[in-house]
Amino acid sequence: MVTATGAALACPAKPPASASGGAEAHRLRSPGALVALIALLPMPARALELLGTTVTETSLTLLLALMALLLLIMLVLYRQQRCLSALLRAESRTDHLTDIPNRRHFFEVLETNIAMAGRYRQPLCLLVLDVDYFKSVNDTYGHVAGDQVLVQTSTALQAQLRKSDIVGRLGGEEFGVQLPMTPSPAGVAIAERLRRSIESLDLSAVGPELSITCSVGAAAYSDEQSAEGLFLAADNALYQAKESGRNRVVLAEAMDAPQQARRMVS
Repeated sequence: MVTATGAALACPAKPPASASGGAEAHRLRSPGALVALIALLPMPARALELLGTTVTETSLTLLLALMALLLLIMLVLYRQQRCLSALLRAESRTDHLTDIPNRRHFFEVLETNIAMAGRYRQPLCLLVLDVDYFKSVNDTYGHVAGDQVLVQTSTALQAQLRKSDIVGRLGGEEFGVQLPMTPSPAGVAIAERLRRSIESLDLSAVGPELSITCSVGAAAYSDEQSAEGLFLAADNALYQAKESGRNRVVLAEAMDAPQQARRMVS
């Protein structure tokens, strides 16, 4: 039996008494847990005659030491493999530029938050945020400056949010924010705070006279609404915010049906 615990291993200095028939069992322990059990079984007498070898206590001890060393190597490799798997898993969920959840992981978390909101009848608000006229930033200052703007936008958003809130990059200059346990009035207030924080960013180190604004669409979860439905509502609200002049917050509940239909077919 072998398990990896990440703790230091301890092997008895002296081998235990042999079991009946000459078998030996040795235990490797970490604090509070059995990590490995090595058993040496007696070789049949006929096999010893064919080999012409006499197995002594010294050779058994040496064999045990070699087996323990091999086991330790296997455990180290196993831990390294687990660390590599965890690193790859984290990279597959993280946006490489801003180091926040990417679109796929953001929607995985959104599915979980919606399930929790539906089960326990808790409020949930979703924000979709887009940097206004971002293409002109790239065209005027270059793509390196554009990347720095996205990084600073991500940092500014995180600075204004609670630990329970989730911010992710949905693609390009678009970000999403999940606000668990937040009804729509509080969600709109948070969205407005985020909008102001982006508007007041000091980007002088990125480019002379560079400043940005953002448009935000907000939507509140309603019973039995899917993640796709909630996102569509917030995305529709974002479209309305941009259509009505940008640099503002629009709540999906305030939109009429024709406006939503227009966004869905565009």
